[in-house]
Amino acid sequence: MGKTTNFWGPGAWPIWCGASIAGRRNSHKQSKEKQLRKQLEKPEWQVKREIISHLMLNYGKINVNEITRFSDLPLSKKTFKGLQETQYHLVTEIQTQTIGLALQGKDVLGDAKTGSGKTLAFLVPVLEALYGLQWTSQMARRFRLYHL
Repeated sequence: MGKTTNFWGPGAWPIWCGASIAGRRNSHKQSKEKQLRKQLEKPEWQVKREIISHLMLNYGKINVNEITRFSDLPLSKKTFKGLQETQYHLVTEIQTQTIGLALQGKDVLGDAKTGSGKTLAFLVPVLEALYGLQWTSQMARRFRLYHL
């Protein structure tokens, strides 16, 4: 017959027991590391402000001649997601000429045919400005009540 091995052979129990103890030690160490990581993490509002600042810095770098798609513009994730979900990918001529300038805070006056995308050329910078102000529906209600 073949060899028989003892399940509790030499060294088997201490290895199993040691792994269990080491596991407990590691979990305590991991929880301390996790707490430290949480302390080092930035609050959500601070991360949003940094994202907004980064976007606004990129507004100044917009080159109107290089814009062919909405993805070429420095837009917030929310605005870009809305454009993607509504199947807006390519910019029209009026959008190319105006969105970048409006994002930079410049006044824009445009003239184009019906259906050329003027409304979207106006709305994208407005949405980005509201995002930059971290505008919420609650703020909108307060504003409306205050100004009525």
